[in-house]
Amino acid sequence: SGPILIRGRAIEGSSAVGFGEGRTPYDELQLYAEPGKVHEWASFTRVPGPGCYAYQVDTAGSSAVISFIVR
Repeated sequence: SGPILIRGRAIEGSSAVGFGEGRTPYDELQLYAEPGKVHEWASFTRVPGPGCYAYQVDTAGSSAVISFIVR
């Protein structure tokens, strides 16, 4: 529970990952999870092209990196 911050970037290089479906993507997702509730947040991940990317997911008590490949 609490605040969640999600950011993304190319593993090699400086290309950013964007979020959302609007004309201009968001640089990060700022979410808040309420205690005792199930949460579901729909979004889009936007990348400039093929490559290896990673999300960094930060909460008040932890941080995790999730990597993925775009072909």
